[in-house]
Amino acid sequence: MSIVFLFGAGASAFSGECSREPPPLGNELFDRLVKIGSPASELNDKYGETFRKDFEAGMREIASNEGALAIPLLRQIGKYLGSIEVRSGNTYCEFIKEIQPYLNEVCLATLNYDCLLEQALSILNIDFSLKPFCTDDVGPSLLKLHGSSNWLPVIPENLALSNVVVSNPEMALVSGVTKACYASSTEAIEKWHEEERFSSLAPIMCNYAEGKNCMVNPEVVAQVQEFWVNTIAQVKLVVLVGVRYISEDTQVWDCIEASECELAVINPDKNEVLQLNTRFPTKNVRDIGNGFSESMPAIVEMLKNGI
Repeated sequence: MSIVFLFGAGASAFSGECSREPPPLGNELFDRLVKIGSPASELNDKYGETFRKDFEAGMREIASNEGALAIPLLRQIGKYLGSIEVRSGNTYCEFIKEIQPYLNEVCLATLNYDCLLEQALSILNIDFSLKPFCTDDVGPSLLKLHGSSNWLPVIPENLALSNVVVSNPEMALVSGVTKACYASSTEAIEKWHEEERFSSLAPIMCNYAEGKNCMVNPEVVAQVQEFWVNTIAQVKLVVLVGVRYISEDTQVWDCIEASECELAVINPDKNEVLQLNTRFPTKNVRDIGNGFSESMPAIVEMLKNGI
C-alpha cells in the first residue's frame, strides 16, 4: 500500500448524482435538518444562528444546555445522512472506476458519516474490507474515522433504554451492552430507526463537535482510528479530498505529523493548503486541483507512478 485517500465533507457535498440532494457541508446541515422537523426544528429559534455559523459550536451548546436532545439530534443526523444513496453517475463511482486497477495499492478513508463511498464500491461489485467489521483483507481497506450513519448499536431483546439525558458529552453513554452492526442498505437503517427499543440510541458516530468523542460504542471507533495510525505509518502519500483542516481533530493529524508521508490536497479553498503548509512545515504539501472530478487525471497519474 502506497497511497491513502482521505475524504471530507467537500467530497460528498459536490459529488453529484444521489437519490436526493448530496450530503451538505456543515454550515448547511442544520437547515436541512430543520426542514425534516424535530428535534432540529425545536432548536432553531434558540440555537439556529450558532449552528449555521459553526455546526460544531451548536452541538457543543446542545450537549451542555439541552442534554435530553443530544442523542435525538445525533439520531436525526444519522437517519438523514443514512437515507442518501449514491447513483452511478456520482463522482465517487467515477473515482472508483478510474482507480480500479490500483485498488490493491490504496487505502480509502473518510471523515464523513454518509455511506456514499462504500455504496460506490458496492455498485461496482468491488469487495472491500470495512474496518473493524471485516477482518479479512479482501480488496481495499475502508476506514470511517468518525463512525457512520449505518453503524448501528443493537441491544439484547430483554434490555430497553429510555429517556436518556446526556450530562457529560465527553463520556461514553453506551458501551459493552450493545453489539455493533453494519447495515448494508438504507432500508435496514430506516428499520433500525423505527424500532422502539432503539429509540434512545444513536448510530455509532462521533459527536459532530470539537474532540469528536463517541457516546455510543466508542470502542468501535477507537479500533478504526488505531487502523488509521498503523496505516499512516506505512504509506508514502495521503491525498486529502474535500477535507477541512480542524486542529482539534488530533486523532486525524497527529499520526500524519509523526509519519514520513507527503500530502496532496484537492480543495477549491486554497486557505486549506496554506493551513496544512503551516501545520506541517517539514512536509511536501501538493495542491493538485480544485475539484474532485477535475483532479481525476492527476490522481491516476500519481497511482501509475506509485507516489
